[in-house]
Amino acid sequence: MRLVAAAVSALAAASLAAAPRKSAPASGGGADGGTRSTRAAKLRAPPKPTILGDPPGTLSNWREAQKEGPDGGHEPSASVQELQREIADLRARTGTLEKQIAATQQQTEVLQQMSQQLADLRGQMAGAEDRRDEAQQRTLLQRQQSEDAIAGLVSAQSVLAGGGSDVSFAIDAADQSLTPQARRDLGAARSAIQNHDLSAARTYLQSAIADAQAGR
Repeated sequence: MRLVAAAVSALAAASLAAAPRKSAPASGGGADGGTRSTRAAKLRAPPKPTILGDPPGTLSNWREAQKEGPDGGHEPSASVQELQREIADLRARTGTLEKQIAATQQQTEVLQQMSQQLADLRGQMAGAEDRRDEAQQRTLLQRQQSEDAIAGLVSAQSVLAGGGSDVSFAIDAADQSLTPQARRDLGAARSAIQNHDLSAARTYLQSAIADAQAGR
């Protein structure tokens, strides 16, 4: 029994020693007492350890992010995607415009060649028109000369029919403007006049007129 009573007494004493004691207010007032108690508690608390560098776990997190990629495994922002679409659109438009410029340059070269060909054809056509006009003028002149020569030969026939032989001027004038066969007929008429064969001369003059009118 004495042992039991001693144990109980020891437990009671230990309980009283462990119970918190209320500190009596200091003479300076309640506020000063609370401030002193807080300061005393801070002085009794052990200091926190100072961490140098990044907090614990930051390095491992950075390594994991590097494994996932430079963007940390996240999708590009909306602004980057819009810029990528804009760049792609501009690149496509640039390519289209370059093709159009190249086609335009080819068309320009073709147009230049066609313009040069057109200028050459116009020059050739102008030259051909000039030659045609000259030929028409020569034809008109030859026709007029041929008509004048035929008229002179008809007058010479009348002179020969009247017995005269002075028709050399008409024959010489006609000889310069008639066709080759008609000129041969005129040569035969001269010979006949020199031989005083006026009838044969008239016949040759008539042949010269017919050949001249036929263009022989």
